Amino acid sequence: MNRDIKYYGLRNQGATCYLNSILQVLFMTRKFREAVESSKHHENDFNVRLHALFESLKEKTSETTEVTKTLRIEVYEQQDAGHYLEKILSLVSDEASKIFRGKLIHRTICRECHSNTEDDVPFFFLSLPLMDSKNGNFSVNDGIQEFLKDAEFYGEDQLYCDHCEDNRDTTVKYKLQHHPEILILLLKRFEYNYSHMSYSKDSRPVDVCYTINLPENQTYEMYAMVDHFGTLRGGHYTATIKPEEEDSWYEFNDSSVTLLGNQMLQRKFEKSRSAHLLFYRKQSIALQDEGQNGEEEQRDLAANLNLIVELDRRPERTCWYQNNYVAISLPSSTGFCEASTCTVICNGVVNVFTRLKNRIFSWF
Repeated sequence: MNRDIKYYGLRNQGATCYLNSILQVLFMTRKFREAVESSKHHENDFNVRLHALFESLKEKTSETTEVTKTLRIEVYEQQDAGHYLEKILSLVSDEASKIFRGKLIHRTICRECHSNTEDDVPFFFLSLPLMDSKNGNFSVNDGIQEFLKDAEFYGEDQLYCDHCEDNRDTTVKYKLQHHPEILILLLKRFEYNYSHMSYSKDSRPVDVCYTINLPENQTYEMYAMVDHFGTLRGGHYTATIKPEEEDSWYEFNDSSVTLLGNQMLQRKFEKSRSAHLLFYRKQSIALQDEGQNGEEEQRDLAANLNLIVELDRRPERTCWYQNNYVAISLPSSTGFCEASTCTVICNGVVNVFTRLKNRIFSWF
């Protein structure tokens, strides 16, 4: 290994590349790693083993023996990375797993009596089905749109309505209620083939998007990807990761760690037949009126920017922080502002502009 690279790999115990790949992503997710470290003395046995592995991985190529023992993994059997990622997140402390935890609202509407029911659906990742695209280039954004679109159930597929006490034509809607700090997308490449009584892999090409936008104008930026090559039982997993404090990408292939050039990275993202798990970090922070906590966050942000203003907290106004830009609702009476422009996403109409500390602030 090139020792100019400061990161270390994980040794493969037989067929544990799937585990190595997801452990590397979790280790390189700073907030997760710090949460595991801070809870090592008062959490379960798995958390202790994971913390010990992370400490070792900071200094050298490491073994996953204690982790596989705790998870009762048969090291010569290849498994699905997504399944074990979910298992790990269910075993670690709540403090560690919460950054991956999102929530969907599942709304079911009867087309006959128009009654509706809502259920909270927590998730660690969203599973995106692969499908044919009209222009032949299926992208991650296509998968997100398909996942969140309304579903209609009618005819033989009718759903049972408690109010009607019978099967009825039904519309099902999904809404993202809570955007996780880290969004994981699983591309559903493995489907069960009932004709052959086994799983088959869908290797159709997918354009992997570096940035994605979810409902409510929430922007995410990719920082890690787990690839799968070959078949489910005879394939190989690797992880491609961009550390939070760097602009460079690295490939983690068991004990080998390689710095990737731009051309190689582009080939990984465009029309990928191997991308399986995608990890995105939230880039925008909503400054919404969410009760006392939201008000405190707004006050803290204003104080940090040396803006002594009365924040306009009308609920219909939602402003966002993105990259180096910040938008805050201000009263129109603020007198020190000057007109300018910026690319910040802002939902709401606030005709106030200002420039401060070489950063551009705009309200529109």
